[in-house]
Amino acid sequence: MLNLCKKMLTIVILTFTATTVHANDAFSHAVLSLLDDPRNEEAWSMVINSQEDWESFYNQPLAYMSFLAGTIPTAPVLDFENYQILAGGLGMQSHGGAFLTVETVQELENSISVHVLLVRPGPDCTLPAVISYPSTAILIKKTDKPFSFSVSNLIDECTVPEEATTTDESPDVNILIDPDNQLALPNVE
Repeated sequence: MLNLCKKMLTIVILTFTATTVHANDAFSHAVLSLLDDPRNEEAWSMVINSQEDWESFYNQPLAYMSFLAGTIPTAPVLDFENYQILAGGLGMQSHGGAFLTVETVQELENSISVHVLLVRPGPDCTLPAVISYPSTAILIKKTDKPFSFSVSNLIDECTVPEEATTTDESPDVNILIDPDNQLALPNVE
């Protein structure tokens, strides 16, 4: 029995040792702020390796956005000799509430592994009735290795904090009528 326990412990230790990522294997990354999410119909991903391509990508939303005269933002100047951008999106979604975030970027022997969290609203969530294009862009060290992506799906249950729950009190009907416009809102039962 003792030998069996030793063998199992050895297997467990070897398993953890084989899957441990050393600090120098982890790529650090910085999330970039975009003007707006690119409006692509389908899911997409891309690598950007030049300032010119970055400016083109960054400025895509300007076609459908408006700014005050003289306040049009410009793409930040980035060091593309040492860094590159990874960007990707879910494509068109029929509601708001979904988003992407990059959890880890790791350098493996033959590739760069990017782990993405896809957060979607649960069935009990109240969602805005808008078309959305969830996306993300990150800056990483320049590499010639190919990228591999993995995705974890998470559900946001949209739970209401306990202190925000409703009471058994009846609503004040007077606040349901706008005195300026005399607009009567539906009664709350």
